[in-house]
Amino acid sequence: MEIILRPRISAIATISTKLAGSLLLFFLLFFSTGTSAQLVVSKTDETCDGNAKITCTITNPAPSATFEFRIFKLPDLVTPISILTSNGGELTGLDAGTYRVVATVTVSGVPTTFPSQDVTIVEMITPLQISATFTEEHCEDGTITAVVTAGFPLEYELFEGPETVSPQSSPLFTGLLPGLYTLRVTDICGAKQSISVTVPHNEVVFYVGGMGFLPELPDCNHITVTNPVYPADLDDDNLLYPLTMVYTVYSPNGTNNVVLSNIGTTGNPDSYTALQTIPFWYGQMYTYDLTVTDACGTTVSFPGNVVDLTLTASFVPQLGECSQYFFYIEPSVYVAPYNIVFTSFPAGFDPTTYNPNHPGPFSGSTTDYGDDTNTVPFGDYSFTLTDACGHTYSDTQTLEPPDYTIHAIPVPHPGCEAYLSDVQIQVIEFDIASIVITVAPPEFPYPLPFQVPAAWITEPQEAWLFDLWSGNYTIEITDTCGLVHPKDFTVDPFLANLPLNDSTRADCELGKGGIRVRGGNANLITSVIITAAPAGFPEPLPFDASLYIAGGTFTMGGLLPGDYTMVITDNCLVHPPEVFTVMQYLPPVSDIQLSKNCASFNLAIAHTSNATTQKFWLQKKNSSNQWTQPNTGTVYVDGIPFSAANALELQNNSPNLNLQYIGEFRLVTTFQAYENGNIAPTKECMETLLEFDNTGDVEIVDVIKLTCDGALISVKVIADGVPPFHYKIIEKNGNPFVIDNGNNDTFIDLEPAVYKFSVEHFCGQSVVKVVDIASLPSLINAIQPNFPLIACDDDDRDGTADFDLTQFNATIIGTQDPNDFALTYHSSLEDAEDGVDALAQPYNSATAQLFARLKFTNGDCYQVVSVEVIVNEYPKLDMELRYGLCPNASLNIVADSGMDSYLWSSGETTNQITVSTAGTYTLTVTQTNNGITCTGMYTIEVVPVVSPTIREVEVTDWTDSNNTIVVHTNETDTGDFLYSIDGTNYQQSNTFTNLMPGEYHVWIKDIGGCGDDDEIVHLLMYPRFFTPNADGYNDYWKVKYDQYEPALYTYIYDRYGKLITGFPVGSQGWDGTYNGKLLPSTDYWFLVIRENGKEKRGHFSMKR
Repeated sequence: MEIILRPRISAIATISTKLAGSLLLFFLLFFSTGTSAQLVVSKTDETCDGNAKITCTITNPAPSATFEFRIFKLPDLVTPISILTSNGGELTGLDAGTYRVVATVTVSGVPTTFPSQDVTIVEMITPLQISATFTEEHCEDGTITAVVTAGFPLEYELFEGPETVSPQSSPLFTGLLPGLYTLRVTDICGAKQSISVTVPHNEVVFYVGGMGFLPELPDCNHITVTNPVYPADLDDDNLLYPLTMVYTVYSPNGTNNVVLSNIGTTGNPDSYTALQTIPFWYGQMYTYDLTVTDACGTTVSFPGNVVDLTLTASFVPQLGECSQYFFYIEPSVYVAPYNIVFTSFPAGFDPTTYNPNHPGPFSGSTTDYGDDTNTVPFGDYSFTLTDACGHTYSDTQTLEPPDYTIHAIPVPHPGCEAYLSDVQIQVIEFDIASIVITVAPPEFPYPLPFQVPAAWITEPQEAWLFDLWSGNYTIEITDTCGLVHPKDFTVDPFLANLPLNDSTRADCELGKGGIRVRGGNANLITSVIITAAPAGFPEPLPFDASLYIAGGTFTMGGLLPGDYTMVITDNCLVHPPEVFTVMQYLPPVSDIQLSKNCASFNLAIAHTSNATTQKFWLQKKNSSNQWTQPNTGTVYVDGIPFSAANALELQNNSPNLNLQYIGEFRLVTTFQAYENGNIAPTKECMETLLEFDNTGDVEIVDVIKLTCDGALISVKVIADGVPPFHYKIIEKNGNPFVIDNGNNDTFIDLEPAVYKFSVEHFCGQSVVKVVDIASLPSLINAIQPNFPLIACDDDDRDGTADFDLTQFNATIIGTQDPNDFALTYHSSLEDAEDGVDALAQPYNSATAQLFARLKFTNGDCYQVVSVEVIVNEYPKLDMELRYGLCPNASLNIVADSGMDSYLWSSGETTNQITVSTAGTYTLTVTQTNNGITCTGMYTIEVVPVVSPTIREVEVTDWTDSNNTIVVHTNETDTGDFLYSIDGTNYQQSNTFTNLMPGEYHVWIKDIGGCGDDDEIVHLLMYPRFFTPNADGYNDYWKVKYDQYEPALYTYIYDRYGKLITGFPVGSQGWDGTYNGKLLPSTDYWFLVIRENGKEKRGHFSMKR
């Protein structure tokens, strides 16, 4: 661009004498500068950083003129950025902007200033934008091609990788080893842009197949053999050309072996046919070995190819018009020309009529006899073929009328008209002219025979018979040659009540699923009633789910897994109740490996899930925090399905190499689930598997302390970027100080100070971070859990439970690296402090406070925190667990109230049930404590019982306090009888011990309260002495409580057995006399005869 300026001259109206000298001087100055002097300012815009320039020129200057061009960069008009003093001078190294040029020309000491002029330099820099493509490496043959989409490249180089390549003008790099490379492109301005590219290795496996041959021989002594060569993986691998074939031919006698070779330079990447002409021994068996070597030197052999061939010829019939035939003869293992002689043939066959060149010689690979319209007669043909080598082959073939192929394919009507079918008629050997139905079932609506309308013949070899009822049919098809072809077929009954078609899928929510049900034979579902569903189903049963039918299809999502019983009605019938099983979305297993490179990254995905139609997508975040398609920038809108328009699809179980993007990203998986039909038939589920950034920059994420206490500190620098990293310290307390740690991220034994750390990554960038290592947080920080572990006491009801204490691990370790620590649990603070007696996992414990010890693996640092475990009590019921059921009666069993739920084995869900059948019943109860629900199970026995009756009450008495009662029943006691001796307190034992003498009322009843029985018994005892001293105390001796047995009688004897006296119940007893005389103090004997006849003998003392 040039800008031309001329100096301005003011008009002079009058010239006075006084001014004449001055005016003369002005004109001398002006015209001496040149009558056409002009300021010309030209510019060159900025195409590289700082490469713009301005050129200033005064045209037609006076020879003695001097120049000054002052150049300002706006907005500063005070201080020029440069002053040029030569006419035509250039100011270079300028950036884009607006500049002002002020030019002054001095002639003979008189300056003349031109008007200033502004010129704008435009920034026209086009930064490089690069990507790269690659081909797999097989044997040092990988390639990388730089792709420049913007900018002006000058040269290309590989400056990092398994091998490096110096700058070159071509964007193509060949002969590369596998591995990660850094490609750098330099533009015409010297600016550089880098990107990482992975060249993967792929070892191609290929196979060599068995021998084939070309039918025509090169001559009588050679044959051309063929062998297929193809890669094992046709989808992903290509053959690596050139292919080198080596043949070793072994003669029949083993004396004239031959080695031959050839090279296939190019060919189909998926297959190659190796051909080689080798010696031929006619009619003799011999072999050859074939070895194939590809461009990588991989060798595959196919040994022992057997050659044992003689001349043959094939008689090949061909279908002509009107189901007639012509044929051709095809020789093999022959040398042309050859002749054909027919030695026998059907009547009417004249070989020259069908081939004027008969009997030869023929040179073609086949020889025809007849054609579509010139067909030969049916019958036996015998021929002999003789080739140029004199070899002959004879054969006999029979040409028979064809077996006509006629297919009748019923296609039932959809929906409720399935009792009707359309039948497709297909033929092969002829064209259809007309069809007549001659036999049909009674429901056939047309009179027989029925001429099928011409419109039903839709193709020359296809027709449709419409609206046929089930049954047997016969049709006659007339072809275009007038031949009639009968065909019998059956249309089977096809009922509308076909099975329902159901499908289940995982839902978007873990642990949930969905279902779809369609009618059979395109029937439309009109009603769905759910009559049974898994526990937790949120709707009352039966539930009318017909709302979720759309277009005749039922879909429902967000369901609990399990069995659902449904009664489904379609537009044809009500189906009987059917059970459908709904699957659940199980927790997926995902292994995502992110490898960052320079301006690119690899994302290996290994994700296992039971979801349906799962896909994986990459999206990039834009400056507005919106997720976009990485290539196009198209914004993803929430709720819109993922597609190639708004995301980049990646492959599961794949490394996903060379993703050449910079920015923030997320990896998302989507899958299809069933939606409630009133919303949509399906829904797209989305889960974010990984969010990450790939800025291409290096970052010092953190500097952590590795040592415990002491004068020296070791630290670890955590960096993010493209490894390998180069670690340095470049300052200490603000002063130069260098420790070059190479690729080691750990600095050992540093003095407490403020250090400046520097990290450089693979792409050449570096970053620094200033850290006061003395103020770094402790190496170890055990976080106190603020929650207990809670478990339920199990069926052993011992107040303990198994606890997985490792559930505290994540909380205690926090954001620290678990690999750096050992975490153990202990029953006491002392054990934790000492690091002894670590608890095994899982640990069985009652409610307790335990202690966790977190220790740094590579040092002695540790911290101890407490943890709490709580055992919820087994849900406790204070109820009888055995009940008696009276004959022909029912029984109400009541459990304690206060539980959260009850479930009896008989199905009831209240705290009581009424039973009328004996057996074993189970009751399951739940009770929620401390936020978790515990389950208790109780077994209740209901036994059939009868009313008990007393057979005998056996007593053992005559003691002061050690008497017993044993009750015997007429019925066998199975543990269901209760016994009492007071009518109030009952026990299961029939024996009562440690009883005092006296009267007892014995009761017996059953546990069901069906009936009872009772009897009164007495426990007697006698005094061990008496003192008949007439003092009013203990003056008489008799059996105590004898009044309870009125028929009891007592006899008294002296120690010699002499009867002294006897007395009945009611008597005062014996007074110690015999016939009115006092007897001496001594021992006396007694005999008591009880009411039941039992006798009791004993003795007592008399003391006076």
